Amino acid sequence: MFSKPRPLVGWCLIGIGLLHNSLGLARDWRLLSDATRGGLAGSFTQTDARLATVFWFLVTGFSLMLLGGAVAALERLTPLLPWGWIAGLAALTITGIVVMPASGFWTLLLPSGIAIARRVRRHGSPDMVRP
Repeated sequence: MFSKPRPLVGWCLIGIGLLHNSLGLARDWRLLSDATRGGLAGSFTQTDARLATVFWFLVTGFSLMLLGGAVAALERLTPLLPWGWIAGLAALTITGIVVMPASGFWTLLLPSGIAIARRVRRHGSPDMVRP
């Protein structure tokens, strides 16, 4: 009897997104609070680059959580994520690390590694994958 594999890649992405937003909120709480008091609507379109940075920091975290939920649902059907998706995540990870080495892109090595390891362990290299 086989047990269903856990959606580890999806859970990792959700966890990274939660961590991303937690750090952003902790770091920039005062700035967000000031923006909210001044009227939240339109406050992130001002010329203050710090507000734009906070906005995109939080959007990235929420996007990772949404992506993680979708990937987790897919992993419940099959733990073998498509090679194209894995390659895309790996390319994003490597590019982010090269361009911004002092960033959180390093955290994406974990879900990328898990996805690659599962795929290779079950079906070999990309050249050996059968339809």
